[in-house]
Amino acid sequence: MSNRYDIGLVTSDEKLIQRITEISKEFDYTVKSYASIDEFLDSKFEQSVLIAFVKDEKNPNMAAELAQSAKHVDASSYVICGVAKSLPKEVAAFAKKSGADLILLEDELYNTSKLEFAITQVLRAAYLPLKSSDILPGKALPFELFHLMPQRKKFIKFMFTGDVPDEAKVKKIAEVGEVYVHRSKTTLYKKYIEELNDRTNLGLARRCRAQFMALYSQYSHLVLTLTDQTERASFGEGEKLLSSCQEICQDLLGTLGEFSSAWDIVNNSTIGEFGSVERAPAIAAYASLFSLQCSFSKIDEIMLVSLLIDLGMVFLTPEVTKKIREDRMAEFTPEELTAYSKFPQISMDVVLDRKIALSEKMRSMFLAVHERADGKGFPKGLFAEKIPIESQMIQFSKEFDRRTVLRIGKARIDQSVVRNQIIAEEIQKMDRFTVTFLDAVKQGFS
Repeated sequence: MSNRYDIGLVTSDEKLIQRITEISKEFDYTVKSYASIDEFLDSKFEQSVLIAFVKDEKNPNMAAELAQSAKHVDASSYVICGVAKSLPKEVAAFAKKSGADLILLEDELYNTSKLEFAITQVLRAAYLPLKSSDILPGKALPFELFHLMPQRKKFIKFMFTGDVPDEAKVKKIAEVGEVYVHRSKTTLYKKYIEELNDRTNLGLARRCRAQFMALYSQYSHLVLTLTDQTERASFGEGEKLLSSCQEICQDLLGTLGEFSSAWDIVNNSTIGEFGSVERAPAIAAYASLFSLQCSFSKIDEIMLVSLLIDLGMVFLTPEVTKKIREDRMAEFTPEELTAYSKFPQISMDVVLDRKIALSEKMRSMFLAVHERADGKGFPKGLFAEKIPIESQMIQFSKEFDRRTVLRIGKARIDQSVVRNQIIAEEIQKMDRFTVTFLDAVKQGFS
């Protein structure tokens, strides 16, 4: 038996145990439970994510103690501390300084989907796959490379920063197939590829993959920072992360315009189920690529809105997001439908609360992404003439992503076929998009 579990749970709280049990069943995660910190410290097991719920008012520093203990046992583990609402905010701040990677308030722990997002990011996206063709002989690596040991669910480092692979090493890597880089190093990977300045088809494929992965890595950090309800002083960090995302978007936008198979790179490099906030980088890339093809203006604004529009999804209840992931939105209760229809406004509130400037044009674009030409969209039920064409492009890209997301056991679908299907269906119904928009995409894709 492996000595590493996906999730370690330090709590005696039955409600949290049930919550993690449900998550582990859906995502097929392994879990090891500990009733106390002492039991955790005495254990010889390792866990990629360590979760604890601290509600002991007599021992408010327990969260900080747990964080320090977890990092001492395994510095690579990701520590999530749930903090009872009765405890002062200083407790959360101290736990964060002591090594906790994420602090969730009690309500967030049970009534939002932030826990699913954070765990998925750590377990599925801590290490991102590279193609063997991205590793070049004679060029020093500015990052480490890892192999995945499937039986142990462990990544093993086999090349170190500064190593210079020769032809034989590159050939061996090619025989292995996929290798991995830690998500914290994707900016270095992007620089490594861009320094080649290779404008061949292979070079553009490498560049597109590196830029998209750097965007994806920065984006998940951006989501957790902007939605952090325990640290209201992180405006500067949020702005810095957003600025980094915008710079990567600009680089990616240039590559998308040069590389005809960019959509395929994005499709193969995206991690996350349909309907989750994790899809936003892919949707932003699709919206940008399609906008270029259709000669839209303000593409940088379309890309930014695409990245931010789904922030509010992490505040939806676990029951709602599970139905979205399983494509069972038709089963929403009236209460769930009402909550779901509010998430674009919640996304906007998160952005504005963090003092991120949006032009009036971007605000109107933002709140109209889920509107429909027949007036049955949300959050305001706008009719066709009030819906910006840019918002429709983002909605079109969301539908394209829904139909092309990679699923195990499902055959791949040609992207041009999917786009034409969407257009043909909408021409028949004319309920979601306007005539102006459909004419623009028909002409752009022809």
